[in-house]
Amino acid sequence: MYQEIITIMLGMLPALEARGAIIISVVEFGFSLQKAYLLATVGNLIPIIPTLFFIKKFSEFLMQK
Repeated sequence: MYQEIITIMLGMLPALEARGAIIISVVEFGFSLQKAYLLATVGNLIPIIPTLFFIKKFSEFLMQK
């Protein structure tokens, strides 16, 4: 479980994103390619969800200024 969390967190990093997380999880942790891809993609999407949720409010706030 610890290795899966590391893979998700690596997928969230702008420097590595999914490509680096997939390579590290397959080579270092021994995950299958499918599992590594799924976890890295989930990690890559996590920062997008709050951004999409708050972008309208943030845009309205900037329009008022």
